Amino acid sequence: MWYTAPRVTAEQEKRERDGLSIDEKNHAMADMSGKSAADGKAAAKTRSTDDTNRHTSPLDQKKQEIVNLTQEQKQELQKALSDIPAEEKAAYTEALSTVPHLVQTESGDERFLRFADFHAEKAAASLVKYWRLRKELFGSDKAFLPMTITGALRDDTETLDIGLAMLLPNDCHGRTVFYFNQSGFSSPPIDKESMHRVFFYFLHVNGESSAAQDQGIVFLENYEGYDLYTNWDRPFIKRCQEMRGIFTNKIRAIHFFTGRGSNTVLNEFIFPMIKFILGLRLRLRFQSHSGDSQFMRKNMLSKFGIEPRGLPESMGGSFSKNDFRNWLANRKQLEEQRTTKTYSNSPSDSNGSSNNTSQEGGVS
Repeated sequence: MWYTAPRVTAEQEKRERDGLSIDEKNHAMADMSGKSAADGKAAAKTRSTDDTNRHTSPLDQKKQEIVNLTQEQKQELQKALSDIPAEEKAAYTEALSTVPHLVQTESGDERFLRFADFHAEKAAASLVKYWRLRKELFGSDKAFLPMTITGALRDDTETLDIGLAMLLPNDCHGRTVFYFNQSGFSSPPIDKESMHRVFFYFLHVNGESSAAQDQGIVFLENYEGYDLYTNWDRPFIKRCQEMRGIFTNKIRAIHFFTGRGSNTVLNEFIFPMIKFILGLRLRLRFQSHSGDSQFMRKNMLSKFGIEPRGLPESMGGSFSKNDFRNWLANRKQLEEQRTTKTYSNSPSDSNGSSNNTSQEGGVS
């Protein structure tokens, strides 16, 4: 049950913070504020784009150069993959034999090696876990389809359109901002398995961009009106823990909003459990906010680099449901263009799938 799960106490957190070095404290504060998001050149380039381009990043930004892997790095990764037991990498092996072009374009070696700081064993483990979770969530019938709205997400468009999860405009430091309404499952009732797939999809989309990898991602989660018996989703918590280890996004900050007053269930049970799962590094980058004033929310987040115009309307920002639907339409069009180009330019394998091994499936 939820009340027997391990939790982090306030006393433990205090001891952790008291034991930090000054550099560790400063690093955590810099991540929260956005000062460590990227080097000055990358941040300046992101800030110079207009609002439309910033919002659709990483969808319509020009693909940034990905470091060229040396032959030695490629061999190290292949060696690490070969050392993983067959039963643990069954989904990855199936993907390689069935849709090799998707393995390359949607889970390329560079992406996982960059995230693992070019540690082959860590990158291999994440790559294998990625395909295992992808198959677990989407099943054999959809896991090996392109990770697109009309492909693997074809049965989840209603859940996608509701907007409980969405990518918001980048913040003023160029970081991706991912919004998730944890309290929205009950009205109307949401298929939780479908929401898990949508969550996977958005993190996959953001991982396409090498700039997003460098600058990181900020999570905004809305717990206002949270009801334990309606909204508690333990499988989702478990899957989020798994996703944290396979998606190639550096988490810079996590903000939870609880609404007016003090919520005992959230503050004494739910958040301490989540903090335990997050581990020390992310606990230092976790901030909960109370209060229902939209003005207060906007001002609280502005000091963390998140602009009011980049917030959803429900939080006092100007990002509307129509803005989100426009994002979906643009994304769908881009995915269709990529699919057409990939399959028209490449020969088909024995399964009728493209053998293209270019990076065209990545961010453009």
